[in-house]
This record gives sequence, structure tokens and C-alpha cells, in this order.
Amino acid sequence: MSKKKKNQKITADKICDEFLRLKNIESVFLRFLELTPDFIYIKDREHKFLYTSNSFANLAGYKSWHELVGKTDFDIFPQEHAKLYFEKEKEIILSGEHITSMEEPYYNENNKLCYVVSSKRAMYDENKKIIGLFGISRDITKRKELEIKLQEHANLDTLTNLYNRRFFLEQSKKLIELCKREKKSAVIYFIDLNDFKMVNDSYGHDAGDKILKKTSKRLKEKFRASDLICRFGGDEFLVFTIMKNDKKSVNSIKKSIKELIKKNITYNNKKIEVDCSVGVASFPNDSKSIDSLIRKADKRMYEDKK
Repeated sequence: MSKKKKNQKITADKICDEFLRLKNIESVFLRFLELTPDFIYIKDREHKFLYTSNSFANLAGYKSWHELVGKTDFDIFPQEHAKLYFEKEKEIILSGEHITSMEEPYYNENNKLCYVVSSKRAMYDENKKIIGLFGISRDITKRKELEIKLQEHANLDTLTNLYNRRFFLEQSKKLIELCKREKKSAVIYFIDLNDFKMVNDSYGHDAGDKILKKTSKRLKEKFRASDLICRFGGDEFLVFTIMKNDKKSVNSIKKSIKELIKKNITYNNKKIEVDCSVGVASFPNDSKSIDSLIRKADKRMYEDKK
């Protein structure tokens, strides 16, 4: 065999070996995409899917990743989530930066809000030109739900499930700033149960706890979900509500609070009646500070009690 033919055979063998090597890598890669539980995806510069793991395709409602090729997030996800993904990925494709450990929301096949932690980075060709991006997302819904639950518990009064004093003060200050910006008025109702110690002494602390829980439930039913209701301490409750500050409406709500709380509560087949005193302070008429508003509402509550 001539030297030229020998070199041609070696070159052909190398090409064949390289081809087989690449085919083997592709086969392993595609097998990996079939089996991994993680959400893996490769997109081109137009954000169109080129490859995805089967778990990602199943999440989007498809049997195979092949059905996703050429589609974008806007074809398979709610618009608000697709827009969120698109904006972040646009930064990667334009700048080449990468993102790690970013939390993102999604809806599962049962339309339940879930969460993933994602890492995304740009992909380059041999000329260092960005041609798309590679992403991998891992479900963290259980961890996220636990975090949310723990955070909620930190903000709640353990007995009544209303917001606690600390959280109320934090949030009401933010609401005051909101009212200032949007030129809105607000009212604080300071509610105190009358002769509550007598209830504990006469019927026991279990009866007192039941009254506090029932009072809390009634207040939550009375006010809107956007209103801030807290157990301020002992038998004291505070309500922060953004509303028109006219005397007639405020007094009407004050009266309805008293009527609501005065309804009998049954404990061990005994009917217990507890009434309350209510003090009111309004923003911005009485003050523009939450601490001052609470003090004024507290003072008026004691005047009401007399």
C-alpha cells in the first residue's frame, strides 16, 4: 500500500472513530434526558427549545421532548411566568452572564403553584459567539412550602392565628407609607374585651382561650382579607384598615364590632357573654405615625370603657 493511500485510510478511520464517538456521546446524552428527574432544557437565541429532558416535557403536558422542539415558554406556560423566564434569559443571551440558584415559580400538571431553583448559562460556538443557553431546574416545592409555613408561623399569634404584635407594627408602617404616597386615609380600631379576667377566674383559662379564638374568627369574618388584624396582647386586638375617613362610616363599623363580639359564646353548655370597648384613631387626621395612632386609639378605648 502506498504512503498516500495509507494516510488516506488513517484519516478515514479517524473520522469514522470520531463519528462513532460523537454518536455514542449523543446517545448517552439523550438517554440521560430520558431518565433524569430534573428539568433540563437547551434553547437557541430565539428562546426556542432544541432539547429538553422528558421530565420537563411531561411537566409541560407532552409525552416526549421532541414535541417541544421549536416552541417557546409562551407556548407552554402561563403568560406571567413565561414573561418572567424570558426577561431573565434575554439577559443571558445578550450579555453572556450566567445565573445560579435562582428561584422560579411554575404550575404543575394539577395546576398547583410550585417552585424550582434554576441555573442557566450561555452556550457558545467555536467562534465564541453566543448561540443559545443551557438550563437546569430542580423542584424545591416542599422546601419552599416549609419555608413559607415557618415564616407564617413567625408572624402569627399561636393561639388565635391572627398576626402578632411585631408583624402588625412592621406591616402597618409600610401601609402608612403607602397611604402617604397614594393620598389615602386609614383607620385603626383598638379593641379590648371587658372584664376578661373575670371570665378566666369564673370559667377557667380554656374558656378564656375559646373566647379569644372566637373573637379572632369574628374579626376576620368582619374585615377584608387586605385589612391588617392582630392580637396586640392579652385580650387586646388591633385592626388597620384603609378606608374613607368619614365619621359616620367609622362609627358604624365601631358599633358593628361591639355587636359582633357581644354575641354569646357557648362553653361546656354554658353561654358566656363578653362585650368590648373600642377606640378609634385615623390617618392622617389624628397622626401620621403608627405609634402615635395606636396610643390615641388606646386612649380612646379607655374613654369608651369608662
